[in-house]
Amino acid sequence: MTSVAFESAKRHAAMNVKKSEEMLQQYQGINMLKKVAPVLFVNIIEYTAYDANALKTLILTSVVKQFASAMGPFEWDQSKLDKLFGIADHGQIVSFKSNNLNSVKPYLKMLCDAMFLRFKLIQPMMKKYQIENAALKWPINAPGSSTENEPGLFQPFVIACEKGRLRDVKHFVSIFGESIIHTIGYLQKMRIDGSGLYAAILGEHYYIVKYLMKCDSIEKSFFLEDEGEGYTVLHHAMTEVNLEGLRGKKIVKILCKNMHVSFINAITDVITDRQIDGTSILPGMRHTALDLAEDYDDVEDIIRRYGGKTYQELAIGQNELFNAIWNEDVKKCKELLGNNSIDLSSVCKEHFNYNALHFAAKFNYETTEIVELLCEKMDLSMINQRNSGSMTPLDILIERNDIWSWEASDLEIGMRKILEENGGIEDPAYAKIVEERNARRYKDDERYPQYYDPNWYLR
Repeated sequence: MTSVAFESAKRHAAMNVKKSEEMLQQYQGINMLKKVAPVLFVNIIEYTAYDANALKTLILTSVVKQFASAMGPFEWDQSKLDKLFGIADHGQIVSFKSNNLNSVKPYLKMLCDAMFLRFKLIQPMMKKYQIENAALKWPINAPGSSTENEPGLFQPFVIACEKGRLRDVKHFVSIFGESIIHTIGYLQKMRIDGSGLYAAILGEHYYIVKYLMKCDSIEKSFFLEDEGEGYTVLHHAMTEVNLEGLRGKKIVKILCKNMHVSFINAITDVITDRQIDGTSILPGMRHTALDLAEDYDDVEDIIRRYGGKTYQELAIGQNELFNAIWNEDVKKCKELLGNNSIDLSSVCKEHFNYNALHFAAKFNYETTEIVELLCEKMDLSMINQRNSGSMTPLDILIERNDIWSWEASDLEIGMRKILEENGGIEDPAYAKIVEERNARRYKDDERYPQYYDPNWYLR
């Protein structure tokens, strides 16, 4: 074979390989399109679902029929039908599932038929809520879709929960299944986004709370992530429900009765003005729902009946010294510190590895005596012992109320003086963060000359 022929054959072979690769890519692309077509059309169907004419037109379009036939037949067993409808138990949905059980039909046709049936069932209810709440606009997005939990979706369901319409709530669940209870809507009373359970608690609608708490997957709605870490619907009930009334007590009871003890004892540091006014909890203090019930004996009894504990009981347990520090019991602290068997380097693992001095710096608001007693008994390594966040007791004191500013109380200034006189140090990295924060906070305030900058807005 001549070199020219060889090169020609080589080019021909390369062209064949390229052509084969292109064909393979096209084949893979078609298969990929077939794979994503259901999701693609689900999104299209959801978008048009609030308009019956648009949905019907879509179902009859040739492109849907072509995709349906190209994807081949699909056998509809019970599990696939349940996945299509969730556990919706409306009579017509049950009948539809029964009639199509073990049938062989294209996926997209069945999907469109299911969406159209759901639309026909919910349309009268939607019209009622649209007329009542004309200012609110929303599409109907199916539970389980990628846009299921976007704020503003399923407004009618949340409104039904907020207004105490149990019959409507049950109707929504019968059509969309239990997954609708996790969707988020706009709470008109508080002007925030929240779930149906959140709304029902806020409105003190006991029978709706009871109904929702019986749903199998209700645990997904227990934590209110927008409020902060560890904040649950039980915390929410303790702050928004009238705990002196019978209805409020019944709501707390039904929540506890259907919650695992781990949810009942969830710990958070989120706090509201009502909590500050009604309890001894201070801003930044970690607490459970039971801590919020200290002024309501009946509610406290209910929560304890289902395993509820205070944060002190969970975090400190049986450690006598930590309990005495928490309660600012100077006499008890002196008695315990007089016993040389106390290990002052021991830490509370449930509270960021705080040692006794960390606890005193964080939680003593009435006296500096305990800090002074501990500094006398501790060596320098204990005074500057670091917690799990690499913070010393002095760092904790500074963090608690930003005592670098002029807003610190005399007690906090006194605590800092005691710690520094006994060798207490602060983390330079944390000190830098505080300094930068204060520089931003007080740049336009003449009361703080070390930070005041009259030309800050020009920089």
